[in-house]
Amino acid sequence: MLSTVTRALPRHLWALAALTLLAAVLRFSTLGMQSFWSDETVTVLLVRMDFSDMLTMLSKSESTPPLYYVLGWPWTRAFGSDEIGLRSLSALAGTAAVPIAFAAASILVSRRAAVATAAVVAVNPLLVWYSQEARAYALLVTLVALSFLLFVRALQDPTPGRLAAWSAASILALASHYFAAFAIVPAAFVLLVVRPGRAALALAATLLGAAVLAPLALAQRGTGSAEWISRSPLDERIVILVKQLLVGRNTPLDRPLAVAAALLVLAALVLLVLRGCQRNRRGAVVAAAVGLAALAAPVGLALLGFDYVITQSALAAFIPLAVAGSAGFAVRVPRGIGSLALASLCALSIVLVATVSLEPTYHRADWRGAARAVGQADGNRIIVIDNDFGGWFARIPFQLYLPEARAVDRGLATVPQRFPLRLRRREQDHAAPSNVATREIVFVNFTGESACGIASPRLFGSFHLVEKRISAGYSLHRYRSREPVAVAPRAIASGCLRSREVAILVQDV
Repeated sequence: MLSTVTRALPRHLWALAALTLLAAVLRFSTLGMQSFWSDETVTVLLVRMDFSDMLTMLSKSESTPPLYYVLGWPWTRAFGSDEIGLRSLSALAGTAAVPIAFAAASILVSRRAAVATAAVVAVNPLLVWYSQEARAYALLVTLVALSFLLFVRALQDPTPGRLAAWSAASILALASHYFAAFAIVPAAFVLLVVRPGRAALALAATLLGAAVLAPLALAQRGTGSAEWISRSPLDERIVILVKQLLVGRNTPLDRPLAVAAALLVLAALVLLVLRGCQRNRRGAVVAAAVGLAALAAPVGLALLGFDYVITQSALAAFIPLAVAGSAGFAVRVPRGIGSLALASLCALSIVLVATVSLEPTYHRADWRGAARAVGQADGNRIIVIDNDFGGWFARIPFQLYLPEARAVDRGLATVPQRFPLRLRRREQDHAAPSNVATREIVFVNFTGESACGIASPRLFGSFHLVEKRISAGYSLHRYRSREPVAVAPRAIASGCLRSREVAILVQDV
């Protein structure tokens, strides 16, 4: 019976099934290995609220539309809001991108190119990374892929049903993230050029859907939450963006390996130009036009003063670019060259995914590990949290893993006003800092050298360093005194070696 089914099912569908399974294994098997980081913690706080409260909070606390949170709220009721439960939504979305990209490439280019596209999407380190993050980016990739698939079908045969389906998918993609517009707008332009009469109504419906999201987008832009993007030079961000599209974030030997990956993609494009058939080249041109336009759009906006050039904005371009590149990997002659280039790229990607997943050096900051290292208090204890975000935003993930720790940093750590009060402070947190009688002060730092750890002996002569722990995701300095000492949190903050704000917590028993 099984052998009959095996013979009946085409080989390319078996290949798709195997690649989809591989994508699921890469995404789900290590979901809980990394700690939540700051942005994910905000997601956790939001989805744990009442549904209406969560929606109310989005306009001030986030820079994204509501679809991910609307899906995440019931998802966490079913699967939990810990690392595995919450991130599994992104992992599922990232896995679903594989068959969708396969279908788009199969229609636009060929079945052989579709298998190559599915392979690239399944193992790409950047897509795996965002499929293991409790944010909207994996959903963005998948819904842009669906929009691109329906765009390809409408381009082939623009029936009212196909155009309506493209419009609906495009609206959903925009509702997952505004960055989806970078891929949807060029696709809409192609439809208008090629099928001007029939595409106009679908485009009007898409614009209407986008208009519904516009007030929320304007309110979120008014919070200034995206201003950090433009603080680094544009050219540097473009280089980082291209590198991360090829080999992912936080990877070993990222520059030489990115060059190697780029050369393999370039070899595929050369094969396509020199030996590809006309249909494959034509399909690749359409995909490349959409993908390259999606890459160029945020750069153009940045030059106009609206700067959103970051790796996340390039995710909208990934599936069209993968289809274009895979058309070259699918070229049959010279025999085996395209397949060898594809196998080399996939092998490189799998090694990087495994390395990043298993080696803590390449993980996100380890807030969970730091909270465990701090341990349970056997008396009053002060914890000083220091990271690049600084202040209030530095303590949110730590308090997720150490919920009994109370904040005493009001007046010391500036709380961004865009975050509503229910996210900024809990009932058990002190309204103002006061002296704390303690025998222990623990300094926890998540990036680079601590701003505060070595300041403690200068301020409090009775405290002595009893533990220094340097881990891949954090560093910890523990100071103790023989007898309880009245310590003012304001004195700790003023004694830090750098001007960056810190977050100060208290555990008491």
